Amino acid sequence: MGFLTTQYKEPQKTTSKEKGKNSTPPKSSEEESELNDLLKDLLTDETPVPDIEPVVRIDNCIYAVRGEISFIVGPPKAGKSAVCLRMVAGAFMKNHNLKKTLSIQTEPANGRNVIYIDTEQHKSQAKALMKKICWLAGLEKRPPNLWVFHWREHSHQERRRRMELIFKHFENIHLLVLDGITDLLDSVNNEVAANELINFLMANSSKKEVAIISLIHEKGNTGNARGHIGAESERKCAGSIVVGKNRENNTHSISSKMIRYDGDFSTVYFQYDPIEKDYTLVSEQVRKLLESEGQQSKEERDKATIATAIKRAFGTNAELSKKDLKTAIMNTYKVGEVVSDKTADRAFNKAFELEIIFETSNKNFKLS
Repeated sequence: MGFLTTQYKEPQKTTSKEKGKNSTPPKSSEEESELNDLLKDLLTDETPVPDIEPVVRIDNCIYAVRGEISFIVGPPKAGKSAVCLRMVAGAFMKNHNLKKTLSIQTEPANGRNVIYIDTEQHKSQAKALMKKICWLAGLEKRPPNLWVFHWREHSHQERRRRMELIFKHFENIHLLVLDGITDLLDSVNNEVAANELINFLMANSSKKEVAIISLIHEKGNTGNARGHIGAESERKCAGSIVVGKNRENNTHSISSKMIRYDGDFSTVYFQYDPIEKDYTLVSEQVRKLLESEGQQSKEERDKATIATAIKRAFGTNAELSKKDLKTAIMNTYKVGEVVSDKTADRAFNKAFELEIIFETSNKNFKLS
């Protein structure tokens, strides 16, 4: 009985007198089978567990790993496809030219299957995408372990069925890119279907030991993925990145939203080079300028967030004591939620530092 041979002891034979004292019946064969099934998932000191195996790195930080799902978030035409093409092509590259791969490094496939699934583009564009992967990798034609599927013409139910067939018939998968995941659902806000789909991908990524990367559109200009499927994906993934576009200076960026197995990487900036007829990293000078502008924008956003929260805390009060103001911050800092004293204290200190509030002569505080 496997584990039970050392841990589970069969009940001792009892006499007729002892039977009256111990009326617990022995376990049935069905119960023992259930227990054995339960114990298959038990972790012990002897349980063999593989180390985390990175598949895709960005700026030398682990983004996608074998046996996990990861996500690329961004608005239409931001450059999401340019990013994922380099992840796929990198699996076939002998050497990574980080300027051309946009600081993305993919572990070699070494004969393992690499799958790209397109659900949105016209078939001609999907084939051009396949050729672009080969071009980036320095290959003259499609290698036999690169599989590009075009599912635009199918319903969401049929796409989901075909995903099941992928996991049923393909073994030894190195990387699977799904562009895009929401096309396997009837609605991005169908909570039951979204949870089931994420669990389905998680289970198969683990079972097949494959890194799965899915593309999903951004909600508004928030950096957050659309719908319930987006919210659920960010709770369960190994990594989530945001690909954005600055239309004023025509540059693109890759930023880390959630990296589970490494620290956040510095934002990667890239742009289209008309001479190279391809995307490439911006120059060092442009990068420093964009980083400076990005930092200023972040500070402005943080200040606006704090200012709004503090004004909400004051309400109709002209001034408040420090104690009363902190209590008000705790109750109003997040709508419908009470934050901790520590969070309120940080918000108070930041508001004072940014001169959103000032101290009066009688030791109370007012809005500037």
